[in-house]
Formats: sequence, structure tokens, C-alpha cells
Amino acid sequence: MKLLIVFGTRPELIKLAPIITLANDSSDTQLHVCFTGQHPDLVIPLASALNIMIHTQLSLKDTHGDLSLLSAQVIENLKPIMLNEQPDFCVVQGDTTSTLCGALSAFYHEIPVVHVEAGLRSGSIREPFPEEINRRLIAQLATVHFAPTEHDANNLYQSGISKHIVTVGNTVVDAVRQIQNTYSGDARLPSLSPDKQTIVVTCHRRENWGSGMRRLCDELKMLVCTQPVQIVFVCHANPTLQAKAHEFLGEHSSIFIMPPILYPQFIQLMQASDIIITDSGGIQEEAPILGKPVLVFRNTTERIQGIQSGQAHCVSSGTLSQMVVKLLNNSDRYRIMAQEKSVYGDGNAAQRILKYLGGIINESNPDF
Repeated sequence: MKLLIVFGTRPELIKLAPIITLANDSSDTQLHVCFTGQHPDLVIPLASALNIMIHTQLSLKDTHGDLSLLSAQVIENLKPIMLNEQPDFCVVQGDTTSTLCGALSAFYHEIPVVHVEAGLRSGSIREPFPEEINRRLIAQLATVHFAPTEHDANNLYQSGISKHIVTVGNTVVDAVRQIQNTYSGDARLPSLSPDKQTIVVTCHRRENWGSGMRRLCDELKMLVCTQPVQIVFVCHANPTLQAKAHEFLGEHSSIFIMPPILYPQFIQLMQASDIIITDSGGIQEEAPILGKPVLVFRNTTERIQGIQSGQAHCVSSGTLSQMVVKLLNNSDRYRIMAQEKSVYGDGNAAQRILKYLGGIINESNPDF
């Protein structure tokens, strides 16, 4: 079985890494890993830390965040790779622009598309933007749909897709377990006070750029002035967002602004925290695995399993501080949200994915 794996961001690599690692260990699988080139300063060190070989890295011009220009470049540059490799499957993960372009390019070249983390739906095509519309479009291009949960699989069935929908769990659980079992490096945390509760914060969604991020930072500044907490704000790789974080948060002895850090170090940082505030999809999944309450700074989320289990809660700038105070002062409420339980899988998703694909290859007449 020959697999072409196309990815463009660090979160994609994190969730594809368990599949890549298992495929590399299999004598029955040939693998070509293609990185479309966004944020190489974050992706390349992570690939090295995870012992993942990137066979091809696209050389793209800086598009300054223009999704149209990025899409055009990725699709154009993927063409020779699709033609040269001719894989049995093109594997993409999630809902980024690089994921959509990888799926579309493979579809153009009549290569079956495998979508990992299929079926997530927020209910609004603009939240998150452009991820929600990306994942809906990828579902129409994909041949095989690996859904993290039964809820996600049902979303696919309800959209009219009927074949090759398989519930396998989320590969992020595999990734976190692997990090916990193998990584022992120094997280290089700031000098945190043992007398204060630690809140780790990230913010990068396009719908939160500008006024949304400013309102979040205003709430964080109010919290450190009124509650016994300290904030660790981990910046996104986007230089504009990093500048905004410094501008909106300013300087405060209880607010630590960190540059992007390696994934194993970020796992350690989350483990050292008491509460997590984020608009990230991946962190919504990782926090319950680590037993950390996660407040989702979004109007809605496609990862409703955390909401339903009580481990996550959606907040706005109007409700964020109130929810943090409740968690600080109500031990029962905190205990419910701090359950160390994964509702997104058992850590064996990658194994199920490769087993299913191998079964298709061994069929005399695959049902594509």
C-alpha cells in the first residue's frame, strides 16, 4: 500500500504523526510525506522531535494570509507530486486550507482521498472560518472518512454520504499518549508563583482577530487584577497575532507572553496549568485527556463531546471572567470539568486507520 500524506500546519502533523510512525514500521506500506510549507519554523523542529521524515516541502511565496493565493500555489505545486507518486491513497487531516487543497489536487488526479478527522460540524459555515466550509467541501471529495466519534460519523450520514465512514477515535489521543510516554525534556516554563492558579491561554481563530482578541485580553487583565491567578499566553506563529498579544496585554507581573513552543513542551505546560482558555480545536481535545478544564472562547464548537461531558464550556468576553471565578471558588464544579477522561478516543485510532486502508487494498474490487 502506497500512501501520500499531505499536510501544511503543526496541528495537522501532530494528528498525522501516529499514522506516519505506524506506517513507517510496516513492511507493507510505502510512504511519502509532503509538507506544503506553512510555518516551517514550527513544523520542522516538531518533525525532528517526532523522528518523522518529510520527503517533500513545497516552496511557496508569502501570501500574507491571502487564502486565495495560498490555495492557488498549493494546488499548482502539488500537481507534479501527485503525478510522480501515484499513491493508492492521499491522506489529509482536519480542515485547514492545505487539507482542502491536498484533497482537491488528489481528486483532480483521480487519487482516492482519505480524510482523517472527518464529520466535525459547527452548524455555521463562518464559525470557524474558513475551517467549517473546508471540512464540508473535503467530505464531498473524500473516498474514505475516518470520524473521531459516532456523532461525527452521523453528521456524514445525515449529509448524504453513505460509504466508507469509519469511527476510529481521534489520533490526537494517540499523539498525546505518545508524548506522555516518551518525552522528558524541559518545558522551559516561566517563573510561576506557587501561590496562584495558572491559566494557559491561546487565541488564533480568524473570527477572533481584532476586536475579539482585544476583548479577551481585557478580560485576562481584569482577572489578574481581581483574582489570585497568573496568565501564560502562548502566541500563535502569525507575527501579526504575536504583536497584537503584546499590544493588548501590555506588561503585568502576572501575565507571561510566550512565543510558540514545541508541542511536547506545550503538553507539559498544559499539565502544569489549572485552567485552559482557547479557541483552538485541538486543545479542546487535549485538555480532557490531561484532566484540565477548558473554556472555549467561541460562540459555538464542533467538538460537542467535551461540552456534553462537562469538561469544556463555551464562553464569550461577557461570561469568561464569571466562569473562571466559578471554577476558582467551586471545587465541585472544578472537579467535574477536571475529569481526566478522553471522550475522543482510546489512543488506537492510527492502528484502526491503517488496518482499514490495508483491507481495502486487499479487496479484488474495492468499492470506491
